[in-house]
Amino acid sequence: DPLACRRMVLGSIGLSTDLMRLERSGRWLLALDFNSPSGHYELKLSEPADRAAAERLLLLARWEAQMWKSKGQVDISQWADGKCVRNASYNGRAFRWASPEEWRLPGTGSFSFDYAGLTRPTKDSAAVSDELWERILRQIRKSVLIRRIGESFAVQTPSVRSQDKQGASWASRKANESSDEQETSPPEKVSLRLKPDLLDIE
Repeated sequence: DPLACRRMVLGSIGLSTDLMRLERSGRWLLALDFNSPSGHYELKLSEPADRAAAERLLLLARWEAQMWKSKGQVDISQWADGKCVRNASYNGRAFRWASPEEWRLPGTGSFSFDYAGLTRPTKDSAAVSDELWERILRQIRKSVLIRRIGESFAVQTPSVRSQDKQGASWASRKANESSDEQETSPPEKVSLRLKPDLLDIE
């Protein structure tokens, strides 16, 4: 039935549009990962999804601050208030809570900040080698999963700094490649199997 087919097509288009609209309006909330929350956030507190993301991050920050303090750790927050939130701005102006005990959101405007989580590797954690780190990066460089799997392994700071430079170089090189250019050799294949307490590399 042509009419039924047309209705199905129009219905699927409408559903796709709704899903795209949902993804755009709730992208910060949908992408929120409590296992690896560190990063930069730009939220519109007038939007329910963005406000929900901010509330969840502040709840996590409050919990992390209490755990950090209970272990007798030195306060490393930006304003010596125990908060994981850094470089906060509200409606384009620098923002700072009045006291360490205050956790209320500033209002309904634009709220941007860096979240610096306090979760640290255990003392017996071993950093992955530079060679293994490079193998992992070759597989996930084109992927958005780096944020999702960040809590599964520990790396040394020099490795991350090196990746920043290599990532820029790689992006520049890819931008200059023509669409019909072929690689001289296939990339090395490395499969990742992520588990709560183990990262398997093959």
